[in-house]
Parts: sequence; structure tokens; C-alpha cells
Amino acid sequence: MSNPSAADIQNQMEKAKSLINTAQRLLADGQMIDLSALEERVAELSQSLKSTGVETAQPFIAPVGKLIDSLDQLEKDLTAHQQNLQHEQQRLDRQKARNAYQSDKE
Repeated sequence: MSNPSAADIQNQMEKAKSLINTAQRLLADGQMIDLSALEERVAELSQSLKSTGVETAQPFIAPVGKLIDSLDQLEKDLTAHQQNLQHEQQRLDRQKARNAYQSDKE
């Protein structure tokens, strides 16, 4: 796509937003998330914005800022989820060690 239209860019933004929302929902449900499609959409959107004229890109400054905010929030949510998983794994490891030690004493 050499000269994307405003409609093309809007469509790409909507797809990226949808993928972010889906990732946040899946994360909240404790499911695994594949971010490769989101990465591709954001790359396509970035390329489209770079290759279009200023007049076409100008109206997307604020929406892209909101999209970036959503990506930042997803990153925070993913980081918190990863930390929770690590803490849970450490707790399980300690419990397993206690159980092993107690069974050796019996």
C-alpha cells in the first residue's frame, strides 16, 4: 500500500484496537495471548502513517496517542500478570519443598 487513504488508516486503527481489547480480555480471563497479530497490525499502521501525506495523517495524531496509551496499559497488565505468575510459582515451589521435607521427617 503506497498511499493509504484515511479510510485505510482508520480500518487499520480499528483492527489494532480490537486486537488490544481482545488481548486484555484474554489476559483478564487468565488465557494465553499471542501478540504476533497485534505486532503486525501496529507495524502496518506505522508504515501507512509514514507513507501517507501530512493532510491524511494529521487527523490521526490524537487517536494514535490513545492507541499508544492502550498499548502501554496492555504492557503494564502483561507485566503484572507475569509477576503474579512468578510469585505463584515461587509459592508452589516453597510448598513443594515443605511437603517433601515433612514427608522425609515421617
